Amino acid sequence: MTVQTYSSFRQTDPAMPNDHTLACARIVAIVARHRNVRHEAILTHSRSRKPVAVARQIAMYLSHVLLEISMTDVGRYFGRDRTTVAHACAVVEDMRDDPATEREIALLEKAILGFATVRRAPCSYNSQLERVHGH
Repeated sequence: MTVQTYSSFRQTDPAMPNDHTLACARIVAIVARHRNVRHEAILTHSRSRKPVAVARQIAMYLSHVLLEISMTDVGRYFGRDRTTVAHACAVVEDMRDDPATEREIALLEKAILGFATVRRAPCSYNSQLERVHGH
């Protein structure tokens, strides 16, 4: 099965909302679950402790890079400025130099693209996570 990008999927599915709210919300849910932080904490407008801040940076990065949503629109969803999104993207790119973090981001990308592909079987996110973390 070939994996579609989210933007190409949206162009073929008229039921998909015109804005990026649903896509960003799904990414936040996936990242929050994976990083074991509260969904609401990622979206808070105040500064957060490091685990929440890193989860937010990853969610911003995936929203922009993987789903091709503009930094301005990503920032709008997260209640941040586009320069904050640019900083988050740079931080996550640097984090990807670590092999464990690279595997983690790749797993999140697969989970997100699994959501964006047309009517496929449920994502085996939990079993993939268990293999990465050895649970």
